[in-house]
Amino acid sequence: MNDINEQKKSMRSSFILLRSQISDKSKKDEAVFRRLISLDSICSADTVLSYISVGTETDTLKIIDYLLSNGIKVAAPRCKKNGIMDFFYISSLNETIAGKYGIPEPVGNEKTAVTKNTVCLTPALSISSNGIRIGYGGGYYDRFFSKNPQLLSIGLSYEKLISSDLPAGS
Repeated sequence: MNDINEQKKSMRSSFILLRSQISDKSKKDEAVFRRLISLDSICSADTVLSYISVGTETDTLKIIDYLLSNGIKVAAPRCKKNGIMDFFYISSLNETIAGKYGIPEPVGNEKTAVTKNTVCLTPALSISSNGIRIGYGGGYYDRFFSKNPQLLSIGLSYEKLISSDLPAGS
């Protein structure tokens, strides 16, 4: 297990650097947006759980605005001190404040209920062709998904960051 964690740790800085060097980011974000809003799972979702992008992450701000304006509920994550993350509804990106790690978090207290029509947009530094994801290493999403194994997760990353194989722990 330590070997896998060490592999992931060493890969993270490379992926962060690679992502920071992506050219035409706005064009790539638009392509991600167009592809996402055409997915049946997004169009039929009752709620979309979405991170609120910062820095060089794949943009979710336009996606969130689109979903809200089209009557799809959106919830964003709030991190707790114990490594647990819960999602709370937002009706606007203005309903957030800087939370843990400086990441925008929802200010409201209406927690989401995960249903069979809930979809989670998941941040990724890299994703493998078989669905393995490397995030920032906090394990928040891993713990959340372990409690919601039926949840459909859509990892957001740029094509340049898709890997043929990534190390995976339990």
